[in-house]
Amino acid sequence: MVDALGRDCPDYVAGELWIGGAGVALGYCASPALTKERFVEVDGQRWYRTGDRGRYWADGTLEFLGRVDHQVKVRGHRIELGEIESALASLPEIARAIAVTVGSPAQLAAAIQLKENLATSEQPIKEQLQQLLPDYMVPTSLVIYETLPLSANGKVDRKKIIEELANHTTLTLVKELPRDQLEQQIANLWQEVLNCHTLSRDDDFFLSGGDSLTATQIVQLLHKRHITPELIPLRVLFSASTIASLSDYIKQQWKSNVLDEDTLFEEGTL
Repeated sequence: MVDALGRDCPDYVAGELWIGGAGVALGYCASPALTKERFVEVDGQRWYRTGDRGRYWADGTLEFLGRVDHQVKVRGHRIELGEIESALASLPEIARAIAVTVGSPAQLAAAIQLKENLATSEQPIKEQLQQLLPDYMVPTSLVIYETLPLSANGKVDRKKIIEELANHTTLTLVKELPRDQLEQQIANLWQEVLNCHTLSRDDDFFLSGGDSLTATQIVQLLHKRHITPELIPLRVLFSASTIASLSDYIKQQWKSNVLDEDTLFEEGTL
């Protein structure tokens, strides 16, 4: 297991699996470019780069973490799709799962094949995933298949899955405009900072192009323009990342602020 520079990784540190020894081939037949990419020589020893990511445990166990080329960046986070697939596969109802990214800005989606004679739906799966993964790694869209599509060589057809999930996400997306003045104020601010088009009340700040830097800017502007009574913690925007949920938080903040002022006034009078 080695890092990007070909150095051995310590136990529990993820790296790429390289294979060496007498069994390593000379290269791919009639494919010099792929041979150059996959077969490397380091300190006089020939290695085959598998493209698999993993890590060794202290007891010698080799844990598979997915493919190197399946790393993606979503909402400012570097994500290993294999970790999402492993979490999904650990659920009792799921036989197999493929995680992908769709749309622009990228959002996570997953195709799921259930075990025979078992049934479930999208929401229970998401609730279980939230116990296993951080929120930013939980797919926005989950689609259940009877059988995952396969390519001509019998492997799961990721390309077809991406096309189908991208279409599914587009078809199932229901745009509901902001309901009140506060939601509209938040939407206008997001459009200004993110330079994006009309937003619905259920649009996610980070899926709309936001990151930690623009989140900080939003928090500052919300207070500067008196949309919030005081600065909200930055972590709030990560947990209440839609216009609707952020509006609910701000309304509660105003309510608490008024109650605090009433309490102070009564105490001062006494």
